[in-house]
Amino acid sequence: MLSKSLFGTDGFRGEYTEQTGPGLLNTETISKLTTALIEFTKEYKILVVGRDTRPSSNALAQAVIQAGATAGVEVWDLGVMPTPGTFKVARHFKTLAVMITASHNPYTDNGWKAAIAGDKLTTGQANKVSDIYWDNLQKTHKPKSAGQVIDKHELSGWYINEVVKDIEREFSAQPLAGKVFVVDGANGATMNYTPVILEQLGAKVYRFACDGVGKINQDCGAANLNGVKDYLKSHSEITSDPNFIGAIACDGDGDRMMGIGILGNNNFVEINGNHVFLALAKGQPGIVGTLYTNSGLVEALNQMGVEFEQCANGDTAVTAALVARQARGDNWTRGGEFTGHHVDTAWLSSGDGVRMAAWFASYVSRQGKTFADIHKELPLWPEAKTTVIINPNAPKIEENATIQQQIKSVKDSLGDKGRIVVRTSGTEPVVRIWGEAKPGTAKIQEIIKDLSKFIQTNS
Repeated sequence: MLSKSLFGTDGFRGEYTEQTGPGLLNTETISKLTTALIEFTKEYKILVVGRDTRPSSNALAQAVIQAGATAGVEVWDLGVMPTPGTFKVARHFKTLAVMITASHNPYTDNGWKAAIAGDKLTTGQANKVSDIYWDNLQKTHKPKSAGQVIDKHELSGWYINEVVKDIEREFSAQPLAGKVFVVDGANGATMNYTPVILEQLGAKVYRFACDGVGKINQDCGAANLNGVKDYLKSHSEITSDPNFIGAIACDGDGDRMMGIGILGNNNFVEINGNHVFLALAKGQPGIVGTLYTNSGLVEALNQMGVEFEQCANGDTAVTAALVARQARGDNWTRGGEFTGHHVDTAWLSSGDGVRMAAWFASYVSRQGKTFADIHKELPLWPEAKTTVIINPNAPKIEENATIQQQIKSVKDSLGDKGRIVVRTSGTEPVVRIWGEAKPGTAKIQEIIKDLSKFIQTNS
């Protein structure tokens, strides 16, 4: 147990509990994990702390702040700020950063993400921090001279200004003047950021899930677009406006964004990472995507003469691939995932859904188009995805010979006309199944449905 890493694919995440004990998502673990981070990065003397809007986030953020001060570093309390905003502050001021969030997970969950000078911990770094955490449980620590805790809530305005300046440098002043958008803030960390930025860029913005009355990510946000679709259905006066471009949805911590366009009368089309990807790729020598990147996009990139490199799932993997390219002298700075995580290392080395919302909105508006127009321009291969809840104590499906044989059989039946990816989540007790098939060939929806039933029955 003491050698098990606390970290999944994106930080330490789980269901928040007030129960004490090592390895649980509680204030005790969060405090000691922060101490371990500071010990691992001895040369850094400032720690910035941001959080999202979950009921448990304030208590966990205070545990981080207290741990930092006790460890002798100067602590900057940013208050509620998106993950990319917190990491952007750390990048600019060359500090450590901890973000308290569980991203798109339910409000009952929470988590701990860290960055060094704006760069998220690599897998190797995260494992070393985890090892220090477990080792420290056997030791008694004497507090150092208390570090200073400074209220830095004003840096929310700094981050907003940085995004606005960056967008206007590329698209000129007020690129969204006269345009109309709906913003779904997921009742999360972006609800007082994304709408404000779009307004400063000239847009008229209608807010959904931006008042904090509802629970973070519940029936709202980038991972659940049904909420904003219902809002659009009931507000035809917005969608019928000739200046309406589309709806933008960020997730709970703001490291990704998705969109909604409207074709005709309430015929919704989703703008996912593939559509944003195509826009980001224009003028680029190459771009990095994950194994979930749609083959229709890859075909479009080939036609544009843009090289494509596939990497493992996660924006950390995207960043690692981009950094490797840069080390070889390739001027590749952009990449991302279909779920809406997009990386531009010229801005930040991990996903920034707040900036990307402003960038994509400006890109579309400059061309005199809507999100629906952008959707029509990219014929994607039909996709299907589902999530299977599994017993967290059951053997991994990767070790289940019966399931693995069935997965192989499905892949063989698709051949080169489709793909499926079956992955156990690194942060939740679920198996995610995704697939695509070339238009006019296999019925991917039925294939994924049948496979999910098989996994549920045999796991």
